[in-house]
Amino acid sequence: MAKKKDKEKVKEGIKEFFEDTKNKTPREVRKIKKDAMSINYKLGTERKKFCRGCYGIFPTDIKVRIKEGMKVVKCDKCGKVSKWKM
Repeated sequence: MAKKKDKEKVKEGIKEFFEDTKNKTPREVRKIKKDAMSINYKLGTERKKFCRGCYGIFPTDIKVRIKEGMKVVKCDKCGKVSKWKM
């Protein structure tokens, strides 16, 4: 039973974290991602809010390109290109 409570706490923590991501550090993003992986919780659309290379939060005015049915986003900090199907 203790494990279920831990899962619920982690899920609540993840939801609270992604409600306001303005002043979050890459270290905090890495910790949340690790917590989600530990309970096998899929981040879904939240995973598109941060860079997979440097774990920095994408700003709201980031440049987005659409190429061949793919949404392409380039991180300003590390230069990593992220692609998602549309």
